[in-house]
Amino acid sequence: STPKPSSAASDVYKRQGKRVPFIVLGGILGGLLWIPALFISSASQLILIVAIQAFLASMAIPALTALIGDLIPVMRRGGVMASVNLWTTIGSLSATLFSGALITLLMGDTRGALNIPFIIAAICGVLSSLTILTVKDKAIPNRRARVFSGVIHIYRQLHAFPNFTRFCLANAVFGFSMSLIWPLISVTLVDVLGASYFEIGLISVLSGISMTIFQHWAGRAIDRVGRKPFLLLFRFGLIIVPLVYAFTPSIHYVWLLSIYLGFLQAYGLTALLTYLLDISPEEQRSGFVGFYNMVMGTALFLGSLIGGYLTDFLLGYLGLALALQIVYIISAIGRGVGAAFFLSLKERYEFPSSLKAEVRDRFTGYIRNLVKRRRK
Repeated sequence: STPKPSSAASDVYKRQGKRVPFIVLGGILGGLLWIPALFISSASQLILIVAIQAFLASMAIPALTALIGDLIPVMRRGGVMASVNLWTTIGSLSATLFSGALITLLMGDTRGALNIPFIIAAICGVLSSLTILTVKDKAIPNRRARVFSGVIHIYRQLHAFPNFTRFCLANAVFGFSMSLIWPLISVTLVDVLGASYFEIGLISVLSGISMTIFQHWAGRAIDRVGRKPFLLLFRFGLIIVPLVYAFTPSIHYVWLLSIYLGFLQAYGLTALLTYLLDISPEEQRSGFVGFYNMVMGTALFLGSLIGGYLTDFLLGYLGLALALQIVYIISAIGRGVGAAFFLSLKERYEFPSSLKAEVRDRFTGYIRNLVKRRRK
């Protein structure tokens, strides 16, 4: 059976209106903002452009996520989200390889090497947003809504959705601990490991290839087994990341970690978004997704900020290597605490299989095929 939200909660976001206009407007404006990037002359200007793009994305992403939830049946959400992630990864990987090749060819013209990707990014951003116009939207009556009153109303209604509340808390704790090391990774790669541009770029390439390979199985497995097993796999599996960066003697271990991360992200990111759609009430889906993004954005911002300042503080007393290792270990412990919160989550729907049964069936099928080949 599917639990229904309370009647009071059900009234909140019937005022949202259609979702497609928000997606298209946010995407077009975000794409066009790459044009001013052609004329930037300082890092502060680039930060300002990226900040504005993030603001526009915050308008489009909740609406896009909610639209997927509106249009896709529950038992196919994993497959659809996996497909979306797959093509996103392929696009990102292709862009990374193209930009790297372009910069290599135009080493003498740094400005020209950067301008071409910016122009292409602007064109692709606008065109991809316009394709959303072909999607048939789901109308929601009474479009008049006040943004801040809507957010406050969702906050007041959280007691009616305990699973959503636990999900936000678990991700906030984990996200804060995860982002502690974000300012440190580039320092480790460049100053500790002495990695070259090519070696650093290869990290993203290997992760993208790995994620692309495993994405095909991810959606099907999540729709058959459920979301929680893969959420646990994802979060507990990420505990090892800061430990590798803390003690790795070579960039080669980071490359292996990237392949491992691609596997985790293929299953974990799909399960994360699918579970969010499951536990968000249909009439308020955009609002709840937006609220979740607000919570996560705050946690990630604070984690990155505190991680950077904490490292700078320890640097004055302990030296670079030890200061980095301490913050990495703190991040690993925090990730373990955050991952433990995911144990309290509950599935909203029943699923036809289990993770144990899927692994057993796949292993049995592999053995049968191997026997058949040997007999032939």
